Amino acid sequence: MQRDYMKVVFRDQRAELMAFDPGPVGENQLLVKTHCSLVSPGTESAALTRRWDDDWFRANPGYALAGEVVEVGRLVQGYAPGDRTISLRNHASYNVVSAVPWETQPIPDGVTYEQATFSTLLSVAMHGIRRTQVQLGEVVAIFGAGLLGLLALKLAKLDGAGAVICIDLDAGRLQWAKKLGADLVVSPTQADYRPAIDELTRGCGVPAILEVTGNSRVIPEAMRIAAAGGRIVCMGTMPEETPINFFAEFIRKELNLLAAFQPLCPTGESIYHPWTQQENRRLALRLLAQKRVQVDELITHRMNYRQAPEAYELLRRGVREMLGLLFDWTA
Repeated sequence: MQRDYMKVVFRDQRAELMAFDPGPVGENQLLVKTHCSLVSPGTESAALTRRWDDDWFRANPGYALAGEVVEVGRLVQGYAPGDRTISLRNHASYNVVSAVPWETQPIPDGVTYEQATFSTLLSVAMHGIRRTQVQLGEVVAIFGAGLLGLLALKLAKLDGAGAVICIDLDAGRLQWAKKLGADLVVSPTQADYRPAIDELTRGCGVPAILEVTGNSRVIPEAMRIAAAGGRIVCMGTMPEETPINFFAEFIRKELNLLAAFQPLCPTGESIYHPWTQQENRRLALRLLAQKRVQVDELITHRMNYRQAPEAYELLRRGVREMLGLLFDWTA
């Protein structure tokens, strides 16, 4: 059977499709035929517009695909042709992937290919939520109600947050957050922005804050609404600098400013890091299978892979109605 090997690449500030050679399937590898792949809006828009200038990623954008095993390396155990898998691989019709748990996971029964693609971004959101160390009953604030922020909202509620505040400039995205269970949605442009937070927190401030906007100007504002001893975790791609009055906004509250960069989440388990990348993704797939996390409602755009150039133009233009964008590679 003739196979059509096509992938998405970024050139300048646009996306293109190109033919490629995936190479041979090694003895510890799998060849996976992609059914669908999910765009990671923050990371991929940053790479597309060169706010994050990584030449390798620009040549291989994407890291959330679901597909079917078509070839199995001779030393691989536990996989067979026809098995369904998720992989940390780029937007392409076929991918050669290593049969190791941190890169490839089987899709459990009851989880569709589309749903499975969300396991990667769910694991990214998990890493951020774990870094915030949310305590049962705590108020959590999330700056940014895009796809990652909304997944973080779902996980914070599941993790026992007493209330979740979502903060975004876009009214449509705040409506999404409210629909998905946010206890308070506010825009920084609202006159009653901080009083509303003070009312919810009884004037104590927010103990756990997650930033997923990629806008460095959010950080001073996060410090202002934080509780004394609060934890602020930054996840967005922030190439710009921003001025901070460290004494007034940071030191006087004894705040904790942390970063969550999922690629640095370990892949080797230890007593200090039991939640590896692969364990987070396994948990994400279990939550999807158990219907404890719903993602179908977050899919706003389904497009054939041949429409990738148009899709990324929408992403480059910052179309706010776009949340979950899936490429279909089956037709």
